[in-house]
Amino acid sequence: NDIGFEWVASTNKKAWMKWYGQLKQFYLREGHFRIPNTQRALKDWLFGQRLQYRKLQESEDTQLTIEKIELLNALSIDWFVPQEDSSSTTNDTSPSGSKAKWIGHNTDVIWTTQYEKLREFKARVGHCRVPHRYEESPSLEFWVRQQRCDYNQLKRGKHSPMTTRRIQMLNDIGFEWDVSSREEATGKDTDATWTTRYEELKDFKARMGHCRVPHPFRGNPSLAFWVRQQRCDYNNLKRGKHVRMTTERIKKLNDIGFEWDTSLAKGRKKCDDKAWMKWYGKLEEFYACEGHFRIPSTQRALKDWLSGQRIQYRMAQENEDRKITTEKIELLNSLSIDWSVAQEDSSNAMRDSQ
Repeated sequence: NDIGFEWVASTNKKAWMKWYGQLKQFYLREGHFRIPNTQRALKDWLFGQRLQYRKLQESEDTQLTIEKIELLNALSIDWFVPQEDSSSTTNDTSPSGSKAKWIGHNTDVIWTTQYEKLREFKARVGHCRVPHRYEESPSLEFWVRQQRCDYNQLKRGKHSPMTTRRIQMLNDIGFEWDVSSREEATGKDTDATWTTRYEELKDFKARMGHCRVPHPFRGNPSLAFWVRQQRCDYNNLKRGKHVRMTTERIKKLNDIGFEWDTSLAKGRKKCDDKAWMKWYGKLEEFYACEGHFRIPSTQRALKDWLSGQRIQYRMAQENEDRKITTEKIELLNSLSIDWSVAQEDSSNAMRDSQ
């Protein structure tokens, strides 16, 4: 109870599936989602799902999960809130009534906001393939998948919020329409996708000298997820499970020195200092992105932490009392860290220690 455990979660799921079943029956019978007022409860439930979806688009808290979205998408649902729903619900006493009109009138604002997020993502990683379970912006992942769904509905001649202008804007940034939603949802990759990630890993190896892509890796989130997936597939293959990993792929990864059981992972098991590992992860990501340890003043906290590690290392070399352990030194050495303490770092760290 102290951590908010939900004892009635299964009941809520059963209730949701009951309403979903009613909506499915209505759609199969009528061929649309214009639910009449004689079925007010079902109409309000559907409006609630659309409202939750809009909240998700705006990165607000929502109870709508990806599994529920996929079930509703399977019915080719129109996520746009029709004007009749907006106006009819505005007079209701339900909490959703106050937001209905607002949502209907701000669809373009929501779309543009997510589009700008996708443009920023493209500028960072070079493509628009937002990975599954994208921790930095879960709503962006859902939005990207929804654009493909809306586009397919438009091609089938169904009502869709997708417009010619939106299609052109997405085309302008190299949006890929033919990436199946199932491929994204399951993480399954085609040979073309695998080869693309492999080439990205080779580039990473050329820059960094190793294949240990940090996770998360803002420089290329898709690559970080893909690297982890290769190790997962490899381990499942050894257990005799059916996976995408092949002998050819194993050989290619071995050829560039891919580590199936990384020393970094072993080091993490040795070091149980969670706070230290959190800072180490930030340093690892910075180095992977920048290729050096000259941390700018805009990242003052990380810069001071690294300065402290260097001072602790120097104290260890001089046999003075220090907090840095052999395991921590090994982890930092795995990044090829320069242990020399810059004058600026030294003075800052001394000031902080005082």
